[in-house]
Amino acid sequence: MNMAQNSGGVNVNELMKDSDKPKYSQGEKWVCECGMENTMRFCPNCGKSKPEQKKCPECGFAFPPELQNMKFCPNCGHAMKGD
Repeated sequence: MNMAQNSGGVNVNELMKDSDKPKYSQGEKWVCECGMENTMRFCPNCGKSKPEQKKCPECGFAFPPELQNMKFCPNCGHAMKGD
């Protein structure tokens, strides 16, 4: 190891830092239809993808999961027609 470092080669400490990083991106927590809590895009239990987040076309408010079925935007009052 010291020979590689002394010759201007790879820094062993940098290799160790990279190996500690998760191999997947962790996003916001969500609960799948199967009941499993996830942070990835697809559920590792059943394979379903994270549901798309509903947004108001008028003000851009992002509806949290518990408000996905609302008929009006709680931020601006815009009617969510067809959603």
